[in-house]
Amino acid sequence: MTPITLVQQGPFAIASLMIAAFAIGVISGVLHCLLLWRSVRTFVGNGSLRRAAGAQTLRLILVTAMLAVISRAGVLPLFLALLAFLVVRTAVIRHVALAL
Repeated sequence: MTPITLVQQGPFAIASLMIAAFAIGVISGVLHCLLLWRSVRTFVGNGSLRRAAGAQTLRLILVTAMLAVISRAGVLPLFLALLAFLVVRTAVIRHVALAL
């Protein structure tokens, strides 16, 4: 399988790829934070260790899969996906910090 090269694509395809990469970063950031919240609630509560470890493992697999898929498209889509991921993560951390 060959990687997608931006030189071979037109401007609409490049813009679509960048928007898709940013959207994938946002979605994976939201899922990452939700799974983190669930695993912390399970650790703190009376939940099983197996369930909490499963949520942690799923969270790591999600981030790894997102990075692997986006990296096939090149460095710019990877950068945009990571930027979106970090924006979501920062927003969630600020929201939680204000709630405390």
